[in-house]
Amino acid sequence: EGGSGINVVFDIQNLEPGVQLDSVFYLTHKVVLETNPQTANLYVGRITYAAKQDMVMSGEATDEYGNPVPDMGSKHGYELTREQAVLQYQHKGKTYVTLVKGVAQKEQLNYPSTSDGTKY
Repeated sequence: EGGSGINVVFDIQNLEPGVQLDSVFYLTHKVVLETNPQTANLYVGRITYAAKQDMVMSGEATDEYGNPVPDMGSKHGYELTREQAVLQYQHKGKTYVTLVKGVAQKEQLNYPSTSDGTKY
């Protein structure tokens, strides 16, 4: 397991009745938005990156056969900066998108683990 990721969090107040937030496009990713019943106004999109795998690096291309293909993210058609995201939502059976500007970045929280996988 392991790996890292980005949580894209939206605090939505006074959402119009009948509007259902669906997903978020951020950087090169599209992820489903999740909510927690205890904090119903918070919507979170979780972008996860797998732990890096060992790769064979060689002067011979045949030695590198079988290396995992790097994940370049899904191309969704939007050219976004780190300060932009696109929210997709449903209303009365139709799908809409809206550009969100001023996406703030917060400091990363690191949770160390030991070599046997025990987390502190």
